[in-house]
Amino acid sequence: MTSDNILIARLDLGGDGPRVAVKDCIDIAGLPTFAGSEALADALSAERNTSVVASMLARGARIVGKANMHELAYGVTGVNRWLGTPVNPHYPGLIPGGSSSGSAAACSA
Repeated sequence: MTSDNILIARLDLGGDGPRVAVKDCIDIAGLPTFAGSEALADALSAERNTSVVASMLARGARIVGKANMHELAYGVTGVNRWLGTPVNPHYPGLIPGGSSSGSAAACSA
């Protein structure tokens, strides 16, 4: 987990193209997918990449991390008591908002 809770894992996968953080409800081969939920803390690593991840890698994108999220993508605040709430570096005192809170904070950063 990063100190700002934006990424739950830092990665360095792929080519020299655009840098991308993948929301933690999307499988990346060799990594567990928690969907922001402690209920999935014992999840096994994904056996293969989802088609969107495979497509991005095939086109040269660089995956730099798995983005934190609102638990099970079910909420509007982005608050995550298990993994920590992502912090928007420009507005650290506000909630990041939405199930894609880590992705939004990563874009802001």
